[in-house]
Amino acid sequence: MMTSPSQQIGSNNYHQAMTLVNCLVLQGVKHAVISPGSRSTPLALACERHPQIKIWIHIDERSACFFALGLADRAQFPVIVIATSGSAVCNWLPAVSEANYSQIPLLLLSADRPNELQKVKANQTIDQANIFSSQVRDFFQLAENNLNKNELQQRICQAFTLSLWPKPGPVHINIPIREPLLPEAKTPESLQQQLEDIDRQVLSRQTSKSFYYPQQSISDMQIQQCIAVLNSGPGIIICGREQYGHQFIRLLEAFAEKLEAAVFVDPLSNIRLNHQSDNIIYNYDAFLFASAINSLESPKWVLRFGQLPVSKNLSCYLSELDQTQMLLVCPYGDFPDPLHLTDAVFYLSPENFIQSLLNYPLKPLKGQLLDLLKSLERQSAQVIQTHIKNDSIEGYIVDEVLVALNKGGLLFSANSMTIRDLDTFIYQKPLDKNPDSTIKIYANRGCSGIDGNVSSFFGLLANSDKRLPSIALLGDLTALHDSNGFLWAKTIQEQGYSATIIVLNNHGGAIFNYLPQKQLDCLERLWITDPQLDFSHLATLYGLHYQQVDKRGDFAKVLSTAVQYSGISLIEVLIDQKQSVNAHIMLKNALREL
Repeated sequence: MMTSPSQQIGSNNYHQAMTLVNCLVLQGVKHAVISPGSRSTPLALACERHPQIKIWIHIDERSACFFALGLADRAQFPVIVIATSGSAVCNWLPAVSEANYSQIPLLLLSADRPNELQKVKANQTIDQANIFSSQVRDFFQLAENNLNKNELQQRICQAFTLSLWPKPGPVHINIPIREPLLPEAKTPESLQQQLEDIDRQVLSRQTSKSFYYPQQSISDMQIQQCIAVLNSGPGIIICGREQYGHQFIRLLEAFAEKLEAAVFVDPLSNIRLNHQSDNIIYNYDAFLFASAINSLESPKWVLRFGQLPVSKNLSCYLSELDQTQMLLVCPYGDFPDPLHLTDAVFYLSPENFIQSLLNYPLKPLKGQLLDLLKSLERQSAQVIQTHIKNDSIEGYIVDEVLVALNKGGLLFSANSMTIRDLDTFIYQKPLDKNPDSTIKIYANRGCSGIDGNVSSFFGLLANSDKRLPSIALLGDLTALHDSNGFLWAKTIQEQGYSATIIVLNNHGGAIFNYLPQKQLDCLERLWITDPQLDFSHLATLYGLHYQQVDKRGDFAKVLSTAVQYSGISLIEVLIDQKQSVNAHIMLKNALREL
C-alpha cells in the first residue's frame, strides 16, 4: 500500500525530531524543558519517548526558560528548551539574555510555521529567524522535513558545540514544521506502531559527529611579561563570579601564598566559604571607603579572574588607582572590563594560568600591603559582627542561613539589595562550618534582573543533591515578579526535593533609598512601589508550607523548622524599610571610622 504525501509529511516530522533529539543525547544532553503547544508536538513527543531524556513541563515559556537556565548553570552543560511558534518564543528573551551574559549553555528549539505561511498574517506566526539577534551564540534555520542524516547531525553538533565553545551560551535552532504534525493513523494502536518503528530506526544508530576544542595555553614570552609585573611589588588578586572548582581554589591558595598577595573574593566566586587561606579578604567593600584606606599603599598590580565583583566600592577604588598594572584572565573571547582599566588580557582558563606561572620563580618585592589589608579585614569584621548582634535583621538572617548550610548545600540570591547584603554579611568564614562541606552560591548576575529568579532557583535545585539543604533569598518584588515560577514547586516536591524560600518583605524597592532617587518627593510612588501583598495567600495558591516572621528573634527557630520540612517552604520575613535603611547607614558610618 502506497504512503500518501500527507502521511509522509507527518512521519518525516517525527523522524526529524527524534533524530535531532537523539543526536543531542549522544552528545550528553540529559534534560529538556518543554512548554505545551501544538506546532512543537513532534519535538515534545520525541523528548517524551526518548529513554535518556528527562523532561520538565511548564505552561509559562518565560519561567520554563529560566528553569532551564538553572538546570544548565548547576551542571555547566546544555539543556534543551522547547516552545511552539509565535509569541511563545518571545517569552524566552529575558532568560536568553541572562544565559548570554552569564555564559550558560542552552539549546533553544523553537517550532515554526512552514515557509508558505510566513509573511501572510497566518495565525500564531511571527518572524522567528534571528529573533534573539546578538543574544545567542548562533542561529540555525533547519530545512523542512530534512532527513539527510549527515547534514542534520552536523548542524545539531555544530549548535551543541557552539553552546559550549569558545564561549558558553544559548544557541537557537528554528524548526519549520508542516501539518500533519505526526504520522496519520486510523487508530491509536496504528499510530503507536508507526512511532515505535521510527524510534527503532533512529535509536539503532548510536553514532554522532564530534567536535574537539583547542587546548588553551600561554606562551613563554607572555609568562615572562606577566612574571615581571607580579615581581614588581605587592599586589591584589580579585576573584569575581565564575564557576571555580576545588582545583582552582587550591591552586589560588598556593599562588597567593607564593606572591604574598591578598585575594578579594566576591560572594559569587564561591571561594569565601570554601577556602583554607589567611590571604582571603572578604570585607573590601566595607573598608575601601574607610578613612584608613588613605594610608594604604597602592598595589603595583591587580590580577583579576572572572566578572567584575558586586562591590561598587571596589570599582571606585580600582578606578582611582594610578600607575597600577591591571591584568585580566578570561577563558572566553570577550572583554569583561566595564571600567576600561585592563593593561593585558590572558585568554585561558584560570587553572591553566596559575598552573603555568607556579612552575616559574615568583619573588615579588615585599611591602606592607598584605598586612594592612589583613588588619582592616579584622577590624571591619568586628564592626559588622557587632552590627549584626545589635541592629541588622538582614545580617542576622544571613548568619542563620550559613548555620543552616553548615554541612553544605545551595544558596540562591536575588539581585538588588539581597546580593549586596550577602556581600556585606558573609564577612568571615563561619567558625562552626563543617570543613569538608561545600556551599555553592548562585545569582542571575548576567543581566542582574529581578525576573525569573524563582524559576532559576528551582532549576538549580532540580540538579542538586537532595540530601543537602537548598535556600533562596528573595526580595518581595522579585518573588512577585516570577510568581508563575512557584508552579514548579509541586513538580519539584513530587521528585523528592526540598527547599526553603525566604522572602525579605521590605515592602517594595528598598534599594532606591540608597540611590539618587531618594531625594525626590515622588520616591514612594515611582520607585518604592510597595505591592502591599500578604504572601500567605501566594503560599496557599501554590501549596507551599508557609511561616511568617515579624520578630528578629523568631527567625532561627522558623528557619530550622523550614529546612527540616519535606517539601517547599516559604518564610516571609517582615522588615520595616525605614529601620532597615537606618541600620545600613549606621553600619556604613561605623565602618567609615576605621
